[in-house]
Amino acid sequence: MAAPTGPFLFEAYLQQVKDAVPKAIWWSLIDANSIFTHLPMVTEGTLLKVGKRVIDNLPSVQYVSIGQEPTNEDWQPLVDFQEGVALTRKNFQLDRLFLTDKRYLGKPTELLVKAYMKALAFSTDNYFYNNNTVSGPIGDANGFVGIRYRLLDTSGPQGYSKWGCNPACIFPSTTNLSTAGLSGPGAIKLTGDWDKMIDHMDGGEGDGILCTMSAQALRQVDKIIKTAGTAGGFTITKDGFDRTIRKYRGMEIQRCGYQAPLPGGLQIAPIISSSQDPYGYQSGDFQYAPNGNFYTSMFYMKRGEDYFTAWQAGDPWQIEERVPGTRQTYLLHDQSFGIFQQDTRALGVTFGVQCDGTTGD
Repeated sequence: MAAPTGPFLFEAYLQQVKDAVPKAIWWSLIDANSIFTHLPMVTEGTLLKVGKRVIDNLPSVQYVSIGQEPTNEDWQPLVDFQEGVALTRKNFQLDRLFLTDKRYLGKPTELLVKAYMKALAFSTDNYFYNNNTVSGPIGDANGFVGIRYRLLDTSGPQGYSKWGCNPACIFPSTTNLSTAGLSGPGAIKLTGDWDKMIDHMDGGEGDGILCTMSAQALRQVDKIIKTAGTAGGFTITKDGFDRTIRKYRGMEIQRCGYQAPLPGGLQIAPIISSSQDPYGYQSGDFQYAPNGNFYTSMFYMKRGEDYFTAWQAGDPWQIEERVPGTRQTYLLHDQSFGIFQQDTRALGVTFGVQCDGTTGD
């Protein structure tokens, strides 16, 4: 079964899909709590998404008397934009004797797919936040532009980023989530930041907004939730995959995990760094200016096809075939991801959140 063409969330999609390969791939992303399992996904057979954004002012409103003709509105603050998918392809070549070895439980190709998909989940999440296609910690021109660079850029019109992010949704935080700071007023300022962001994103009660942060930051937020409880505006529920869903007002709060494990199995490098400078930059950024303290950022997404969402050019697919004239079999995986922002207030960031640094990871 192909993925639906309209926006879907993985909980609904996996209840319908029957094909084993897409189902296994998406389950691997859910197992890793990938950001893509929290975004609406659109399936469209295109490598580019093209659209227009409204920058700066809205059209004027005219009040008239009875019988008065309308005036023409020369309103053109629309800015063209386009987004491209990031393609991932991998070929594994195996000896057929290995595939038919009776000592192995299960199918070796299935083990390879599971291992590769876990690596893909780590990689796409890291790119989602940190890739700027030119330089920095990743700098891969073949990947999509990470939201941290979209938000911190100021080279667009009217102070917007060139990716259409509204500066009203980008501001410093005075929250202190360090162990020492949790008992002070800095922790209380967290919900103030969230209220301000919900207001600036035109988020109503926060419904549809997703806030993501490092695992270290979320552990500290959990301590605040346990203290404040429902009286502080927090609720905790479960989704269809039995994952914990934390909410402040209507805004969902989620953890962004770690980069792929290092050789030896260590997994200590968070995707959202705990060693940023006060302005949201981190090691590898040319603007990075540490001051001796540790900071992190929180990212916000207003989800929906008219706001911020993801798309795939088609279902992920896998081919397993024998190489003619040899005893070799190859396993080919091919997948595409893209992200696009239709509304200028659909992305936000609060940077300069004090934390415990790498010692807290």
